[in-house]
Amino acid sequence: MALRARTGLRLALVCHHRKTPAALERALSRTDHQPADADAVLSYGEAASESEDSPPAALSRRWINLPALTTLQSIDDSDRCSCRAPTASERGFTPPALTPLAESQIARRLHATTAHPHLAAELATACFTAASMTQLDTARVTDAALDASTLMLHDRRNTRQGCMTHSVPDWARPLLRAAMFTHFLTTGSRSDRLFTDLLGSTGLPRLTDFAEQCKLRPPQPPRPKRRKNTRQKSPPPTVWPLSNAHHSTPWYIAEEDMRGCPQPGRVPRRGVGDQALRVPVRDPWRSLETAAHEASR
Repeated sequence: MALRARTGLRLALVCHHRKTPAALERALSRTDHQPADADAVLSYGEAASESEDSPPAALSRRWINLPALTTLQSIDDSDRCSCRAPTASERGFTPPALTPLAESQIARRLHATTAHPHLAAELATACFTAASMTQLDTARVTDAALDASTLMLHDRRNTRQGCMTHSVPDWARPLLRAAMFTHFLTTGSRSDRLFTDLLGSTGLPRLTDFAEQCKLRPPQPPRPKRRKNTRQKSPPPTVWPLSNAHHSTPWYIAEEDMRGCPQPGRVPRRGVGDQALRVPVRDPWRSLETAAHEASR
């Protein structure tokens, strides 16, 4: 009831008794509601979702190669920051774009794969910001606008071009708002890390493992051609590179290991997300003079 009051979502409450319990009647007397036959409501919802929203089965099983996830792995660290960061465009940073098809598929898979708001919101943020896990860890509840239209990610040491404010696309805003209101309803704190579990869950996957469950991954190394009359091998495991593509000084990470994966500016051959890469992407690397000037400020 509190979540409905805070977010305005449409809530369906199913009562598994022939008669509504007195306690439930008292709770509903203070809330606008409309009784309905459960069988009729649920069957209508399933029919509508299957006819209008369900993607083709083959499309839902395909991997989506997202250049934004190439820079997800990181070994750098970042201290807590409370600045008011400039926008990504003011920083001269443009993350890899997504096509409407890729956006709808990502949103659908996040909604279908997990019921944990912080997991869905964190992976969604990585997809539209190209942020590393280190940067995602810096986001606090107060760094997101109340309507989830913007989100600040911090980089106090200017390792990855400094702190910046990202615009949140429409498809990702409900996921960020769910993560925010989980904090408001659970602890009431606005200074907690946004992408943390507050519900005491166990056995949650790492972010890269969760991405693979959603069939989202960075562009992979080219696969060798299969010889004729040879048995088809099982798909290789997903490769997660260590890239310094979005660092202000690319040589900052001496341990960069692409493991055969292309850098974000290159166009891979396959995947639903490939179409998004055909939009020219500005080179994110900056000169030493620009980095030194911003560091001095």
